Amino acid sequence: MTNTQIKCFLMLADCLNFSLAAQNMEISQPTLSKHIKLLEDELKLKLFDRNNRKVILTRDGEIMYEAFRSMAKTLKEAQYKCKNKNEPAKKLSVGICQGWSVDIIPGITKKFREHIKEVVRGTANEIVDLLYKEEIDLILIPEYLVGSPKLEKMEKYLFSNTKANIYISRYKDVDNKSIEEIVSGEDLFIPEYKDDDMFCIFADDIIARNSLMPKSFKFVDSLNTMLNSVRFGLGCAIFFEVGYNSVEEEIIPLPLEKSNMEIYAAGRKKIIDIFKNLEV
Repeated sequence: MTNTQIKCFLMLADCLNFSLAAQNMEISQPTLSKHIKLLEDELKLKLFDRNNRKVILTRDGEIMYEAFRSMAKTLKEAQYKCKNKNEPAKKLSVGICQGWSVDIIPGITKKFREHIKEVVRGTANEIVDLLYKEEIDLILIPEYLVGSPKLEKMEKYLFSNTKANIYISRYKDVDNKSIEEIVSGEDLFIPEYKDDDMFCIFADDIIARNSLMPKSFKFVDSLNTMLNSVRFGLGCAIFFEVGYNSVEEEIIPLPLEKSNMEIYAAGRKKIIDIFKNLEV
C-alpha cells in the first residue's frame, strides 16, 4: 500500500462523497476510485459500501480508519519533530480567519508573536478543518464558531474581545447623521464564500443587535471586493476591528454601540496550556 492510497482512504472516509474527496485531493474521481480499489485489494477487505449513490464505511472500514488515522498522526508528529528539531521550543502554527491580522488582535502580545512559527489564513471552515486534522496547532475564532462539531474535543480559551464598525467612504456625506440613517441609505456589502457563512452570520448578528436596515444586501466574492466597493463609494460594510488595517485615507470607521464579540483560542489541551503560559 502507498501513502497516497491511505490519504485517499482517509479523505473519502471523512467526506463520504467521491466527488468532494477527489476535489479535496486535487485528483480525478476515477483516480481516487483506483487508489481505493488497490488498497481494498491489498488489504483483502471491503472498506466502503456504495448504495444508491451513498458511500458509507463498512465495519472493516471503520477499524482501518482508526488505524490509519492513528498512523497518520504518528507520522505527522515524527515529521514535525524532524523538521523542527533545531527550532526553539514552543513555536506554534496559528490559523486565523481571512481578513484578520494577528498583529492587531487585542491580547496578542509581543511575547506570543515571537513564538508564532506560521500564520495560516483561510475561511472559518478551512481553519477548523486544519485544526481537526492536526495540520496546525491553534486557531483563533469568533464566539459563534466555538460550537462547531469538529471542535468538540478541543480545548477552548477565551482570551480577548473585539468590536465591529461600519466602514464607509470618507467622501460620503455623513455629517450630523446617525449610523441608522447612514446605513439605511447605503447598500451593505458582505463577502460570501462557498461552504462558509461566517461573514453572513456575523453581519446578521450585528445588524439585529443595532437595529440597522440597509437599503439592500450585496454579496461579493471576497473581502477585497467588499473593501474596494466601500472605497469607491458604492456602499458600506460591517467589519471586525481585528480585520485589515482598513482605516485608511479613503475609508473611515463608524463605531457601533452594540458590537462586542469574544475571540477564542481552540486547540489540543497541551497547546492551549502553552498559549496561556505565553501570557496572552
